Amino acid sequence: MLSKNKFRKLIATALVATLTASAVMPSVQARDSKSIEQTIQEFESKQKNIKSTIDSSKQEIETNSNKLSALDELINGYQESLNQTKEKENRALDQLQIVSSNKTSVAEKIAALNQSIQDKIEHIFNLENEILEIEEKIKETEKEIEKLEKSVQENTLLLEDRLVVMYKQGDVSAIEVLLTSNDINDFLSRQTMIGTITKHDKELIETLKRDKEALNAFKISLNGQKVTLEVAKKNNEAEKESLEQEKNKQDALYEQLRIEEGLKIDEINYLKQTTSDYESYLQNSLDSKQALADEVSKKEREIKALEEDFKNTLDSIAEEKEALNTALKKEEKARQEEVRRQEEVRRQEELRRQEEKRRQEELIRRQEELKRKQEELGRLKKAQEEQARQEKLAEKSKAEKASSNNSSSGAVSSSGWVWPTASRNLTSGYGYRYLFGSMDFHLGIDLAGPRGTAIYASKAGRVTFAGWSGSYGQLIIIDHGNGYESRYAHLSSISVSPGQSVGAGQYIGGMGTTGRSTGDHLHFEVRINGQTQNPLNYIK
Repeated sequence: MLSKNKFRKLIATALVATLTASAVMPSVQARDSKSIEQTIQEFESKQKNIKSTIDSSKQEIETNSNKLSALDELINGYQESLNQTKEKENRALDQLQIVSSNKTSVAEKIAALNQSIQDKIEHIFNLENEILEIEEKIKETEKEIEKLEKSVQENTLLLEDRLVVMYKQGDVSAIEVLLTSNDINDFLSRQTMIGTITKHDKELIETLKRDKEALNAFKISLNGQKVTLEVAKKNNEAEKESLEQEKNKQDALYEQLRIEEGLKIDEINYLKQTTSDYESYLQNSLDSKQALADEVSKKEREIKALEEDFKNTLDSIAEEKEALNTALKKEEKARQEEVRRQEEVRRQEELRRQEEKRRQEELIRRQEELKRKQEELGRLKKAQEEQARQEKLAEKSKAEKASSNNSSSGAVSSSGWVWPTASRNLTSGYGYRYLFGSMDFHLGIDLAGPRGTAIYASKAGRVTFAGWSGSYGQLIIIDHGNGYESRYAHLSSISVSPGQSVGAGQYIGGMGTTGRSTGDHLHFEVRINGQTQNPLNYIK
């Protein structure tokens, strides 16, 4: 590509020839015809070079115009990707707000549960103190009962001894009392006293028995209160355990929400950086487009000036050889300067490519980091998916029934391959496609259908993997021997396990949208020695 300076050098050469033509006329007339003819031929050759330069510049303008068209497509792509990234960022911000709100709500529930647990602990403590107090009262009551029983026994024995003595002595006692009395009044007084003592002993025994019965009743009441308090304590302990279990659930939910919040923040930061990068790419492309447009405009003006000067210099065929040599030397110098300038331009372009490569590597690194965190969230959600195992088993039963009604696996081909699902709705083929704002090589084919649609082993083999695998979601890999392998991705359920042998057309799982997916479908791959192939070459 010729620079503006070179164009100016060529124009200056032609002007020098015009200005010096009249000054060298006597010399020209003195020369022989052969010298003049040679000079004319040399100048005509220079005219051809100028014409060639003009044609070359026009070709360069056409090339730059094509580059402008390509830049317009690139700018439109960057603008579309920028708009999509901003929409994702806004959705992620809304989701972050929901997660943060849920996290705050769970934290409040945890605080309330902690307070309830503390209240139950205090209540249990108070009940235990009351039980201890009642047990002390029971011990004291038992001591009183024991003391009363001892008094009853002692007084009963004393009364029995007196009665035995009176029984044995009979009337003699009365005679002895009479003989020993001073007079009749003394006799009556002594006889009355004996009766009074006996009556008092009986009344004392009855009183002690009544007191013992009252204490026994009080002890029974205390035991009843103790049982009531122990039941209340057990109920409170059960309520406390229930509250602690609920708190553990809320703690687990809070931890999950905290992780989701962190992932959303990382995703938003990634989207913001991606937005900034796309804005930078867009601005660089716009700057490049403007620079190319300016270059084309300059070339057009320079061609117009060259064409005008070329027309004016057609009749200026006489020129001093020294002037021509000088012009040639200046042109050579200009050419060397142009070469140096081109080298500088190439160096700057190489630096720009290296910077672009660094940015792309940084984007890939961030994408891998986001993928790692998504896989971490996937592992956390695995526990929840396990709870849905019974539902999946029911789904499997339904799918197996559907598979028996729909012979969707088809006949086995000569190579032993069958159609891998009950659906034949092909939505994406093998090869390059435009996805998520950029060109992407699709490693297999996509077959869409309702959630739970039956998935079959496309060929007999051994299951080498069955589980979660990053962007594939729920994935099954089957080794068919001789380097052949098939993959079944985005499943909603898996009905086989690693090491299990399967036959062609055997049910292995249900269709879903797990992993990096935009809807319910099966992503099906065929690989030979690790290299992906077009699956339609095998299963049609």
